[in-house]
Amino acid sequence: MPAAPRVMSVSVFAAAPHGSSDVLREINQMRLAMEYVTLVHRTPPHYLLGPSRGGKHLSSSRQTLQYICHVAFGMNYTRIGELTNRDRTSVSYACRQIEDLRDFNEIDKSLFFAEMALQAMMHHLNEPQS
Repeated sequence: MPAAPRVMSVSVFAAAPHGSSDVLREINQMRLAMEYVTLVHRTPPHYLLGPSRGGKHLSSSRQTLQYICHVAFGMNYTRIGELTNRDRTSVSYACRQIEDLRDFNEIDKSLFFAEMALQAMMHHLNEPQS
């Protein structure tokens, strides 16, 4: 039986200034996107953030993560690069690659519903508790 996916630790984001609500929001957005990519692409989180480019499957998974952070959560390329240990130009390339795949109806639908679901989850997580 495969091991459960590891949850990304906050230490990955140690370079971010502490106490900022924007930073905490971005960390939560990245965690949520990573959980989605980990489950859907069956790629462990440490591979998504690792230094290796990896094979086609790993690259596609990482590109999907970066694309979701940009499109669903509005993060800029520089910040996504910081959070995924990549240069902003690599993030830009990743987003173009995934955007080109949206020409395929099945992929477009999958990404559309993923974006909507992840945005709804973030909205729910950010609501004040009563």
